[in-house]
Amino acid sequence: MKFRYILLILFITNLTFRLFGADFPVAGESAGFMNLTEISSQEWNSMVPESVRKNQFPARFGSNDFHTSQFLYKQLSNNSDSSFYYIEFSNQLELVELFFYSPSMKEWVHTSSGDQVPMAQRDLPNNNLLLPLEIKSGESLKLYFKVQDYQFKNVQVRIISPGDFLRGSGKGVVIDITMFALIFFMVAYMFVHYYTSRQLYYIFYALVMACLSVAMLGKYRYLSYLFMPNIPYGYFVYIFFNSSAVLSALFFFRSFFGIKTGSPLFIISAVFSAGLAVTAVLAFFIPIPRLGDVMNVIIVPSLLVILIKSIKSGISGDNASRMIIISFLPVLAGAIGDNMGVYLHIPEILAKNRMMLFGTAVHIFLMNYGLAIRQAEREREYRSLKYQFSSKVEKSVAERTRELEFDASFDPLTGVLNRASMDKKLKEIEKSSDSAFGILFADLDNFKYYNDHFGHPLGDKILKETAAFLKRQIRNNDLVFRYGGDEFLILMPETLPEQAAPLGERLHMEFQKFAELVNADLDCTDVYLGLTLGFAEWQPGESLTDAVNLADQAMMEAKRQGKNRIWYYRKNAADGISENS
Repeated sequence: MKFRYILLILFITNLTFRLFGADFPVAGESAGFMNLTEISSQEWNSMVPESVRKNQFPARFGSNDFHTSQFLYKQLSNNSDSSFYYIEFSNQLELVELFFYSPSMKEWVHTSSGDQVPMAQRDLPNNNLLLPLEIKSGESLKLYFKVQDYQFKNVQVRIISPGDFLRGSGKGVVIDITMFALIFFMVAYMFVHYYTSRQLYYIFYALVMACLSVAMLGKYRYLSYLFMPNIPYGYFVYIFFNSSAVLSALFFFRSFFGIKTGSPLFIISAVFSAGLAVTAVLAFFIPIPRLGDVMNVIIVPSLLVILIKSIKSGISGDNASRMIIISFLPVLAGAIGDNMGVYLHIPEILAKNRMMLFGTAVHIFLMNYGLAIRQAEREREYRSLKYQFSSKVEKSVAERTRELEFDASFDPLTGVLNRASMDKKLKEIEKSSDSAFGILFADLDNFKYYNDHFGHPLGDKILKETAAFLKRQIRNNDLVFRYGGDEFLILMPETLPEQAAPLGERLHMEFQKFAELVNADLDCTDVYLGLTLGFAEWQPGESLTDAVNLADQAMMEAKRQGKNRIWYYRKNAADGISENS
């Protein structure tokens, strides 16, 4: 069975003991991370025989031409009873070679590890950088390290027993699994948000976190350990998924803030998006550190654009933008912690590049809260707009209903009540009124002459002014109807017949003045505009329609008697005929 499966079994066993409170027996004590002594390449060459150090790097590692090579030295004595330990490095390196002369074996020992060594070819395959060390109790060794990397790193190591390593590593793996599970759960939850809200920025942010999670799985070497044991760690995962994460973040930025096409922010983000897309494609062909540097040059200003826009929106009062700013802080703290962990006093369980993972997990929860705030604000805006729209529609409908009711009840030319509303009013008054009142039926004299000789516009004007005249003369409770053509009906409820009769006389007299003004304006002397009135009274219990017809008959009688006069209809007890008052 391969050694990495043995480590996995040991880890599960250790975790099981831990969960049930049992103590896992370990030998030796682990020391804290310590610096190695740097020596020159000449010193290193003089100490390590050429025959030993020659052509020792892995076959898949085609060149040892790195930008930075360090030659390190450490003298070690074993004062414990254990003879097997791990040498653990504080950070990941491209290639580490260890040479030492073993007095017990009487030969030089060589072992190597690092990103350029596939997991399957390592002596200790693990997502941490480990080298095996066998040292007998009481034995002293001189350890010679050759470290090659693309950038200078402060190389720190510690000597740790397998039991202590598995104990700490087991806790770390549990934390990692928990954090990644939470992140992927929140990513799935973003898709649920999208399903309920149909806001695209949920999809884009889910893609951001999915790509970033895969990049971190590569960063922590879980992808190499579990899925690609025969392939050296490459920059493809780092470049492709980080570029894709920030590319998705720019799409999220444009969707979340509603950046308009063609605006300066849209153009800037589009330029950065194009650069990241090209970088992601190039990762398939040239996954080298230089391409990663290019990617970082694009990523930094891209994130600054998002951050600056968030700050501006947050200052203007957008709570969701403020939460985005806050969510950046744990990611920033995690990035700083991962890079400065070897210099800071950070708990061991967090020191192994896990602060970025913690920061990301906190970030996605804060971002989810920020997006929930934005969704709640959108829902409030929608409800407000819906309420405003409903109120506006209801007001418009009410106004239109009033307009339609007015159109249905009033004569469009004169503005007084029309014939259709008269029938309705007659029924209402007949049912509700319990006292007698007077009725006037009016007809314009010689109106046809004015209408034919001076035109219909003048005729319409006379009708409108006549209606206005009648409305001015009557009291508030009285009703004026346009009966048809040039005929008008006046109902005077709550007015006793003896009080209504003088009103008819006054109307007739005042209209003479009105007619004189009309003739004067037209310079007309041949015909005189007049007003013929018929009067009748209504008693409770009688038909109001019949009373109106009697007033109409009285008006017709006045016409026969010579026009421009008022005629009263009074019931004669003997024969029921009308007589002029």
